Amino acid sequence: MMRNSQVSLLNYQGMKEKLMDKRLRVLEVIKTIGPCTAFEVMSYLGVINPNVVRPRITELKQRKLVYVVDHKFINGAWHEVFLTIGC
Repeated sequence: MMRNSQVSLLNYQGMKEKLMDKRLRVLEVIKTIGPCTAFEVMSYLGVINPNVVRPRITELKQRKLVYVVDHKFINGAWHEVFLTIGC
């Protein structure tokens, strides 16, 4: 029988893999469509919850895999435009 700590570790590893998958999906979208906003990534993926995309973009920015290259004025607010190396 597994201990609670072992179960927690397995749950954490599973969640970590899901996050990495989401991060990779967002990165691939940015590579595919080129310079884009988080809203455009959300539209491309067909999601309506910004929490699916924005935290992943933040993680990619922290790892220097995507960069802010411009800003767009959309619906009365400025939005960052992202690009990845290799685009």
